[in-house]
Amino acid sequence: MRTHEFYQNKVQDHLKPIMMWMDDLFSGKTTHPQPTKENPITTKQLINIIKPSFSTPSFKSQHIRVIVHHLRFNSKVAILSNNTGYYTSTDKKDIQEVIDSLHFRAEGIKQAAHALTRFI
Repeated sequence: MRTHEFYQNKVQDHLKPIMMWMDDLFSGKTTHPQPTKENPITTKQLINIIKPSFSTPSFKSQHIRVIVHHLRFNSKVAILSNNTGYYTSTDKKDIQEVIDSLHFRAEGIKQAAHALTRFI
């Protein structure tokens, strides 16, 4: 099972400046607008900002997921996501919706893993 330490170790040194920038973005400390539920930022938008700004031509969506996972443990703001993108909110209802969605997805993944055990 992947743990927080796994993801912390996955944030390679060359990604740390990007992680710090993303933390600032979600905290409202950059020139870009802070992502909100009404105005989220998509993975594609993040990549289009990050690649030229940090000279990282091979930066991919999985890097975003690893960084967001790490920031969810370490940021001072709640970084939420849904089918429209990533955003921050202090609204307990918004946060609970994302928690419920994560639990639902995790349960589906556990069920799929269990279903595959019949092949081993």
